[in-house]
Amino acid sequence: EIIDAQNIGLLGDIAVEKGNYAEAVELFEEAAEVSENGYTAPYYLYKKALVHAALNETAEAQECYKTISEKYPNSLEAREATKMLY
Repeated sequence: EIIDAQNIGLLGDIAVEKGNYAEAVELFEEAAEVSENGYTAPYYLYKKALVHAALNETAEAQECYKTISEKYPNSLEAREATKMLY
């Protein structure tokens, strides 16, 4: 599951590099769902939030940050996500 998440996440990174942000959002969401654990899920949700923020989709980015903070409070990304909520 973790390797699947990483592979999908890498496709998301490639989509960002190519400027395909809508595709990147979908891929990062899929990567987070493939392996719901305290390591990969918050990592890819955070990447998804960053893409939303870059697209000025503030509400969507905030929803990602909220999910990370609530569902994965002990993750490395939770600290940054919590900062972004306020």
